[in-house]
Amino acid sequence: MKKCMAVLAGFLFFMGAAFAEGYVNANDLEVGSFTGKVELEDGFAIYGSAEKPITVDNTEIPPAPDGEVFTKRINTKGAGNTSYRCVSFPVTAGEKVTVYAFSGNKTDTRTLIIANENGEQVTTMDCPPYGSGIMAINSFKATASGTLYAYSKSGGINIYCIKVEK
Repeated sequence: MKKCMAVLAGFLFFMGAAFAEGYVNANDLEVGSFTGKVELEDGFAIYGSAEKPITVDNTEIPPAPDGEVFTKRINTKGAGNTSYRCVSFPVTAGEKVTVYAFSGNKTDTRTLIIANENGEQVTTMDCPPYGSGIMAINSFKATASGTLYAYSKSGGINIYCIKVEK
């Protein structure tokens, strides 16, 4: 019986891991201000609070260096953490995560933090000022399975897309 349960548990873990890939694209979201957790497709979520909301709004920016075109953005509106002004998403160890982002400032580069559910920094990403016209696209491999959170270290950052793929 224990052996069957172990096999079933392993199968369920494998099946859960198989469905971790997905994406959030700001173009697909409703425009608005969010003051709580908003669950999206593929296990992604946007977190805001009454005091520190996160918004989705329209934007006009040049195409990304790889040709992607964005007409909306997820605007963090300031620094965040794993509880507010962030985007969370599930990953499986070994998956590739790609983030498209700009600093919310016209002239200053800002840092996007990717942290795990314990708040430990997994990686960072320098987001160039939107005045530069060159959007940052950063990719990294997930080293562990779980939930990751993307948020600004200080000041607003505009997130356009987060993709998780095998």
